[in-house]
Amino acid sequence: MFLTVARSRGYKGTGTIVEAFAGAPDLSLVIVGSYDGDTPANVKKAGRVSDERLSELYRSASGLIAIGREDFGLTPIEAHAHGCPVLALRAGGYLDTVIDGVNGQLIGEATPELLVAAIRGWQTTRWDQDEIEQTAERFSEETFLRKMDDLIESVAADHRR
Repeated sequence: MFLTVARSRGYKGTGTIVEAFAGAPDLSLVIVGSYDGDTPANVKKAGRVSDERLSELYRSASGLIAIGREDFGLTPIEAHAHGCPVLALRAGGYLDTVIDGVNGQLIGEATPELLVAAIRGWQTTRWDQDEIEQTAERFSEETFLRKMDDLIESVAADHRR
C-alpha cells in the first residue's frame, strides 16, 4: 500500500497519482486529506485522520508519494520520522529532504507513466527503516534547539571578544 497526504489542490498532483494507480490496479493507494475526484477501486480516500492513525499509515505504507511543487514539504519528513521512504518530484523542498537511494527516490517528471514505472522499481528496493528515521533527525525539534543554542553561544562568544 502506498500513501499520499494532500489537499485537493492542483499543484499537489493528487489527480496524477490517482491516474497512475488507475492504470495499475494491482497496486493500492490511500489518500489522506481531501480529494474531490473519482477514484478507482484500488484507491481509498481516508479523509482527515488522527495523528495516531497517520502514524500507523506511515509505518505500514510501502512509501509516501509526494509530487507537488513545494517550497519545503513537511509530509516527507513526517514519513521519514516513521521509517517510511518517499517517492518525490525532483524539485523544490524535496531536494533538501529526500536523499535519493537512502530515504526515498526522486523522479524528474510527475506523469502517471513515470510514477508507475518508479513504483514498480520501488518494489524490489530494500529500505532501511532505521536509516530513514535517522535522516529525519536533522529536522527534529531537538536538533533545531541544539543548533539555536550553538548559534547563540557563537554570537555571544564573538560579542565578548
